Amino acid sequence: MKVPPHRFVISQNLEALLYNDNRPNRMEIADLQKGLVLELESKEIIEEGIGFGAPVVIYGDDVFFSKTARIVNVGPENITKIFQMDSISRVDFQGIIFGGFLYKKFYDIFSRHYMETNWSQAFFRMLMALKRSLGFRTRFIAVENRGSVRVKFKFIPSKILVNVDLTGLRTSGCKEILLLNEQGARSFNRYSDSSGTEQNVSQMGAWEEVKSKSATLEGVGVKFTIYQQNGVKLMRGREEVQGRLSWIGFAYSLQPSITEFDYAIQIGRN
Repeated sequence: MKVPPHRFVISQNLEALLYNDNRPNRMEIADLQKGLVLELESKEIIEEGIGFGAPVVIYGDDVFFSKTARIVNVGPENITKIFQMDSISRVDFQGIIFGGFLYKKFYDIFSRHYMETNWSQAFFRMLMALKRSLGFRTRFIAVENRGSVRVKFKFIPSKILVNVDLTGLRTSGCKEILLLNEQGARSFNRYSDSSGTEQNVSQMGAWEEVKSKSATLEGVGVKFTIYQQNGVKLMRGREEVQGRLSWIGFAYSLQPSITEFDYAIQIGRN
């Protein structure tokens, strides 16, 4: 029997959920551990997002994700999830796993061009849409653990405070640490920031740097805002490919010399 998620009320008919396993198991990242999941009027709006406060760690030899985690220190206004960085992404074609140097070299080139140009993003989204019909699958392979990331969430009125402890992470060979804050792409339709930019989310690319002091995503009945922090890079992003990808949100990019990081998410109904 599966254990129900831990629930924290944010405002009327808006709650934050944290699962002790990798639920919700949806689309490409079904096997990965999730951060906080938003539930609006009894419906989860995460889709294929990875949630608030989920870590990804980039090493010189690969990109590490979390397939296992545990929850500790549960209180009425706080909860901690410890993510183990114990898996890598690979492509499965009819039981044949593509990985190693050639896969990584292609992945690096793909990622760089994907982020740099709008036309390449559209082209690669088309390839992603064809991927499953051609027999390709994304798999997250369990590997030797590179350590843990401890994420504490504290809930105060209209705000989630996030404390990230990186002291359990193996830093040798580490290039970058990403803290993802995502929900579902179809649940938000407007982006705005403190510089005065306002646009439909369809104008957002996969990953783009945010230069303003704060940035907001707004949907029907919910919105959240995230803020610049000294010494780190803030990114925004969105992807939607039918049946495969559906996420939107922000990410902090940290250098491996950082051992602890704090940030806040302003959140509520609109």
